[in-house]
Amino acid sequence: MSKEQLLKKAHSKHMQGKLQAAAKLYQEILRIRPNDLDATYLLGTLYAESGDLPRAKEFLERADSINPSSPYIKVNLGNICKSQGDFAKASELYQQALSLDDSLPQAYIGLGNILETVENDWDGALLMYRNALQLAPNDPLILQATGNFLVRHGDSHALEYLQLAARLNPRLPAITKDCGIACVRFGRPAEGARYLRQSLNLFGEDPEARYYLTIAEGTNPDRQLQQEYARLEFDRFAPEFEQTLVNGLGYTIPGQIVQLIKDTQPEGFRFRNGADLGCGTGLFGLEARGHADTLVGIDISPHMIELASGRGCYDELLCGDVTTVLQGIDAKFDLFSATDVLVYIGDLDELFSVMTARAENSALFVCSTESVEGDGFVLRPSGRYAHSRQYMKLVADKHSWQLIDCKQVPLRKEYGSWIDGELYIFRYDGNPT
Repeated sequence: MSKEQLLKKAHSKHMQGKLQAAAKLYQEILRIRPNDLDATYLLGTLYAESGDLPRAKEFLERADSINPSSPYIKVNLGNICKSQGDFAKASELYQQALSLDDSLPQAYIGLGNILETVENDWDGALLMYRNALQLAPNDPLILQATGNFLVRHGDSHALEYLQLAARLNPRLPAITKDCGIACVRFGRPAEGARYLRQSLNLFGEDPEARYYLTIAEGTNPDRQLQQEYARLEFDRFAPEFEQTLVNGLGYTIPGQIVQLIKDTQPEGFRFRNGADLGCGTGLFGLEARGHADTLVGIDISPHMIELASGRGCYDELLCGDVTTVLQGIDAKFDLFSATDVLVYIGDLDELFSVMTARAENSALFVCSTESVEGDGFVLRPSGRYAHSRQYMKLVADKHSWQLIDCKQVPLRKEYGSWIDGELYIFRYDGNPT
């Protein structure tokens, strides 16, 4: 079989979604012709589709070296670098692509996403999305990307773009889910529920769609769904999580929590063994490391754990749901922290119960919550829970945790405005076991 025949067969398998068979055929071509551009480039895109980003980058870099004048290769390579958190390289590649061909909408979309998440330049990002739309006003992918950007920006015009994309291509991956989530966030729950049910019918099981469907229907997700949703969210956003949270949303809670401990504890305070619940990329760990002999990080997201491991601020990192992991630990702790974590849990009774079982006498629990009036907790259209002060005190009292201090603070920005929240310090007053 000739190279052309092999490539045609491989590409056919590729388009049918038979990625393993297509990869073998591309590799067969490369054994015969190691520098074949088509097979190298298409194999790189195949690995990107299958989620194997390191191998996708390897083959796309090889394709770029074979043909450095291709803007399309640079855009695809830029997408891989962005997914891996190498935003500077991604931006460079998008700009190189546009210098070769300034009519590539996907390059503008890539630059817009970096301006938004890394540089907190919403106006510059909006300009990039508008450039892309001007070039491809009826491209469902461009409309979808623009709509999702406007959702993050709190602009209800997002629905117009997402719904047009859905009309143009009802089977575009995630489009009905995106429409449903946008409806929920902009106060149209019944319409959102219809889109989310349609998404589940079209594309099958999806924790994010099921999670937002519970919000649209006014019910609370069960614990398993909460965990699946949180794992999916943090795995997906791990590469850009810190840039977005700190640079884009003004998040400084870990440092504020440590300062609150300093303000309420004796000078020179130190902890023997700390547990950072929902440690993420290690923002609290970096702040607390100098005050703890040992520090354990726990997170539900494997990708977050991987990023935190590079920080060097934890003696041990454990992956899993925080309550489940704590239940399996024999050690006792004199510090528990949960910054921007309780917003993904809701009912805190089980968490306090497990902490009580693992707490040394006089252990501290420091945490942040989103504010809400009343005596309970609510699941908001954002997908996050807010807890009232009354609820926090009630659940803490039930498990013998005494409130030491509570401070109202702006947590982070959403839609350009600050979200009100509280920082808490509790002390365990139970008898040592």
